[in-house]
Order: sequence, then structure tokens, then C-alpha cells
Amino acid sequence: MSGYSKRKKLTLTGGASGAQTDFQLKLAITFDSDMQADFDDIRFTKSDGETLIDAWLESKIDSTSAVVWVEFPTTPANTVDQTYYMYYGNGSAASDWDGSATFLKFDDFDDGSISDWSGQTASFEASTDKSYDGSYSLKKTGAAGHGNAYLHQAETTSDIEVQLRVWNSDSLNKRGGVFIGVSGDADHYYTLYCDPDSVLHLYEFNNGSIVGSVANDVMGSIPSDQWCKYIIRKVGTTWDIYVYLSNDSLIGSVTGATIDITPGYVGVHFYDTTMYGDHFIARKYASNPPTYAFGSEEAVAGNPFWYYNMLKRRNS
Repeated sequence: MSGYSKRKKLTLTGGASGAQTDFQLKLAITFDSDMQADFDDIRFTKSDGETLIDAWLESKIDSTSAVVWVEFPTTPANTVDQTYYMYYGNGSAASDWDGSATFLKFDDFDDGSISDWSGQTASFEASTDKSYDGSYSLKKTGAAGHGNAYLHQAETTSDIEVQLRVWNSDSLNKRGGVFIGVSGDADHYYTLYCDPDSVLHLYEFNNGSIVGSVANDVMGSIPSDQWCKYIIRKVGTTWDIYVYLSNDSLIGSVTGATIDITPGYVGVHFYDTTMYGDHFIARKYASNPPTYAFGSEEAVAGNPFWYYNMLKRRNS
């Protein structure tokens, strides 16, 4: 790639879930002195070293480490290897992270709008009150007090994970989460839901009312004033839900629930006023995804370091 001085081979090894297409995989990157301190010059390509693939930066510590998601066009069959590349070493490169292109669904609300959402939109807004990063987050407004409200987008992927960062302003203000809805009925869905007694539920809702608790378990208390991560996951007919604190430590989970539906929607469900959400993500999920490994640093063809290294190898 023009303008880039370094790259590392990125090898995917297929997992037991088999080959995947357009699959999002989380990568941990350790800072290299040839990279920009904020990681904005990182790029990923196919094996040709030219065809860019989509990626999104989840978090970083400048000059130390980063966590990124990469959407790989294909991943290999079980135990088979496949080559991609990570490029860096371009001091003039601007950020090219793109969550909307990387995931099935993505919203960081930084466009200041919720116009691409459906449902009870009058009870929500994009707000500058708080944000996980950027300038905006999703805010539940509506009348004073409590009340169920939800937003949704169409999504029919069968094996799927949906996650959201949720701001908890006090120990009780935490009821709500993310959901997967039933095909053909946007008001019928299954959602992660924390109640004030520190019980984590997988609830069935219909038209804003609780139908019943599919499964539940006691969870730890959520401290106030932090961005937790809520996750709901469906693989076949098996459903799991998880709540993580802002430091990504697990505080509650319910796993192994069985629900047999055809998915049609993903969304956000909030109960308390006021609640905030950020980094809404829906992605493909595999129980045994591919693993990855970075190779040694290589100088890129077209720059002096590449030419020097080529001569060194030829003469060795």
C-alpha cells in the first residue's frame, strides 16, 4: 500500500464453527514505534496487500495498546489458515475507522440523530448530556418517572450478538438493555433486563409489557456513574446475556436459555428515566470462531527499508 512503511502478516486459523463470511473478529494490537500514537494509521487488507477491509477502533491507550474489530470477508475452515495483512507506518494517515461498515448494525449516535431507528422514537433522543466517547449518546426521555420504551432496527441474522454501553447514574437506574426481536412483529422481543433487586433477567416483552421471565439469576450490584456493557447473544435456539462493568469485568450472566424464534429485529429497551446508551453493535457470532496471530514486522515494497531488507535477504 502506498505511503505505508511497515506491515505484519495476520494469519487466521479456522475454528470448529467453520468458515464464515463477513465475520467480525476482535483483535488486540500492541503499539509499535512505527505506528501513530493514536493508531489512526492502522489499515487491514486482503492477502493482495491492496484491498482494504473494514475495521473499527473500540478502545485504545495511546502509545500502548488498542482493541479493534475487523470484518473479514471470509474466514477459513476448521484448522485451515488464511492470510490478511495489517499495515502501519504512515505519519500523515487520517483515521479510517468505520463502525457502520464493520458491523451488521452500529450506532454511536454522533450524527446527532435517531432517524434510522423505529419504534417509540418520541421517548428517545440523541443527547450531548453524556457519551461513552464522541459527542452524543442515546437518551431515554419521555414523561417523568419510569416506563418501558424501545427502539428497533430490522436484522435477520440467525447467530448474532447485540451489545450496548449503558450509563447507570445510580444503583437503581439500570433497568433495560438490548434485545432481539421476533420476525414479523417488531413489538415482540426478548431483552436483557436488570431489576432494582440486582436480579438479571432474560425477559419476553410484547407491546411494551412483560410477558414473562425466560430465565434469571442474581447479579452483583452495579456501582453508580459508569458505562457498563450489556450483551445479548443467540446461537441457534440458545440464548445468553451478560453485564460487564466499565473495566470489562463480568458482574452478571444468564446462560443456556432456550428460545426457538426466527429473528427479525435488534434494538434497545429502557425503563428508567433518565438512561443513556452508546456504541450499539450487532455482529455475527460463532461459538468457536477463528483464532488469529500476527507475524513479524516487514518493510513494505516501495520504500527504502523494503529495498534494504530485500538486499540483505538476497545476500544472506
